[in-house]
Amino acid sequence: MLQRLLTAAAAFWLLAACGPVLVADDASKRELISRQHIEVWSRGNLAAIDEIFSHDFVGHFPGAVVEGRRALKAYVDDQRNAHPQWRESVQSVIVEGSRGASQVLLHDGAVAALLGAASMEGALILEQGSLFEFERGRIIRQWVYPDTTRAQQATGHPGLMP
Repeated sequence: MLQRLLTAAAAFWLLAACGPVLVADDASKRELISRQHIEVWSRGNLAAIDEIFSHDFVGHFPGAVVEGRRALKAYVDDQRNAHPQWRESVQSVIVEGSRGASQVLLHDGAVAALLGAASMEGALILEQGSLFEFERGRIIRQWVYPDTTRAQQATGHPGLMP
């Protein structure tokens, strides 16, 4: 009886000890997702890519698959150079285990890039969902799903980011 009680107490202690770690781990992953939207895409901070993304990152963006940090830096730099007013505002982030998701609003240059237009400042706001996979505390995969329905209805423009 004492053996079972000690085993149960040890199991409880181990599970209780892991709980806050898992919560903290999910919180750090939520922060990485938010940082990639705000620091990398909205501010153009390419140095943050090394802190946020795994070296063997694979990104599935509209019209492009980007492999590795170096390719991601070039892709972000190209998109932001073409559309310097790129802005994303994070609406929600969910993380569970090794997977996460975000919902953001795209503004200005981000909308123009998505529609293949020269400029769309203040004209339209679009929603975008992204799925993420984590490995060793960094984003290793990302799938991006913009909602272009509103843009197509408002502008009659069927385009997507090249």
